[in-house]
Amino acid sequence: MYQSNINVRYAKALFLLAKEKDILDEIKSDIELILNLFLQTADFKLIFQHPLLEQSAKKKIVSQLFGHKVNKYFLMFLELVIRNKREMFIQDICRNFIDLYRKEFKIKSAVLTTAYPINENERQKIRNTLELKFDANIELSEKVDSELIGGFVIQIDEKQIDISVKKRLQEIKHKLLEIELS
Repeated sequence: MYQSNINVRYAKALFLLAKEKDILDEIKSDIELILNLFLQTADFKLIFQHPLLEQSAKKKIVSQLFGHKVNKYFLMFLELVIRNKREMFIQDICRNFIDLYRKEFKIKSAVLTTAYPINENERQKIRNTLELKFDANIELSEKVDSELIGGFVIQIDEKQIDISVKKRLQEIKHKLLEIELS
């Protein structure tokens, strides 16, 4: 539920600034740094959500943590968010920025599940096919599930392409049961 008006507006403002200054990739890296901290460190989230921690203290912490590690515009943006008392939305604002970035550069995520690990040549063929089919740059992550027996399953957006042996066997079983019941 990170699509609230506040999150979208701040993310869009940061995105447009980064685009104007031609620093989209740099800001995206900074945002990924912040998002990783949220995921890895529970205390990091508390800095932004603690109601008794004053804005000046939050700004100081942000400056000390990120002063030399992030782009100056991103640091200024974080300080603006804190000054406007919107710091509890930082994580969701960052997610919205990533969504805008992915849309701008036509990037889609796909999860490839195979029965066994595949080689680089097979991986590249699958990626190229998906890029043509979806007219997008594909970030491919992989899983191995031996229960598939063979073939693969691809999940991209809300679409799933399942050409696994397990799926085919289930379909055959279902048809045989229908024939028996008839």
